[in-house]
Amino acid sequence: MENETTTSQLGVLTTLRADDSSLQGIMSTETRNQILSIVGVSVLPLIFICGTLGNIFTIVVLCCDGLRENVNVVLLCLSVSDLCYVICYYIPFVSEMVKYVDVVESIRVKALTGSLEVASLVFSRISAIFICFIAVQRFIFIAFPLRATTILTKFRVRLTCVLIYVAIICIFFPCFLIGDYAYVFSSAYNETIPVYVTTQFYQSNAQVLSDYIFVYLTILFRIVPVFLVLVLSVLILLLLKRSRKWSQAVSHSDDSKRMSSERKITRTLISVCMLFIVTGIPYVVFYIMLGRLPDFNTTGRYRNTVAVTYTLVSILEMMNSSANFLLYITTSTSFYKTFRRVFCSRSNRNDNERKENASGSSLATVVQ
Repeated sequence: MENETTTSQLGVLTTLRADDSSLQGIMSTETRNQILSIVGVSVLPLIFICGTLGNIFTIVVLCCDGLRENVNVVLLCLSVSDLCYVICYYIPFVSEMVKYVDVVESIRVKALTGSLEVASLVFSRISAIFICFIAVQRFIFIAFPLRATTILTKFRVRLTCVLIYVAIICIFFPCFLIGDYAYVFSSAYNETIPVYVTTQFYQSNAQVLSDYIFVYLTILFRIVPVFLVLVLSVLILLLLKRSRKWSQAVSHSDDSKRMSSERKITRTLISVCMLFIVTGIPYVVFYIMLGRLPDFNTTGRYRNTVAVTYTLVSILEMMNSSANFLLYITTSTSFYKTFRRVFCSRSNRNDNERKENASGSSLATVVQ
């Protein structure tokens, strides 16, 4: 037990023997543990704080003034999913900080929070699908401006948001059946401690569940969304370029003003899509390496490198779920004004409300 380290990266329980140098590849187990400790103690807490506060701010702003428009309902659902992902992904890493105080307690925390790794996986996939939905919405609004409101009605958008949550939770439910914690006696620490182990259900259906979770679901809900959002973003940018020329020719028409408003919203949402693409491409490369390179897997010679690489690409995914608030507040004037109105002092809030009422203006869409 004293020469073993247990990890559940990628949802597969793996035992790494510290004294088996022939199987450590280009990275030793000690180096791997040092990197994961640094990440867990210094990098992740900062991202966790920024992501938690940013998503909470976004949820409050959208709930206070922005749920009248479809785009804000989708952004609210995305922020809720991002918040849950950031929290569920970070909590298991608390064991890295606890380890400096009590090693046994850190093992206990890691084992008892193992199921949260699966929950973080589910919420990250929900966020990916919502970003796909945002890209599809924007494409429809730009490509079919006259029919967009009839296609994307409030009822259809809200129903789609609910179905995304329900469908993905049901589809990923088998992920919760692959692991559980059990109490075993440790001769190294001379006490009974909990460890995260694979279940009998997983062991009896290992091949089927592995293919379902790590091949089909990963490709469908992690790889495909990156390419789909990339294609739609390129098409949207091309259509925007064409519509800009058209609006210049009819600059005084109501259609031109409406198109200008849609372009402002699109600018914010395209930035969200671009961030998703930039942070998602490294995972795509990592997944291709898993399938193509010999021994580059969770049980092969380079398993330590796999564990570190997976953590690093997961950090990028966590950054994607943490940075949307900054994108909203820097690319959307309306969101920034609403944020100030909600979180400023009461006196300034009352002044802002009087000014808005006097000017007759309203924020129909927060991200505009």
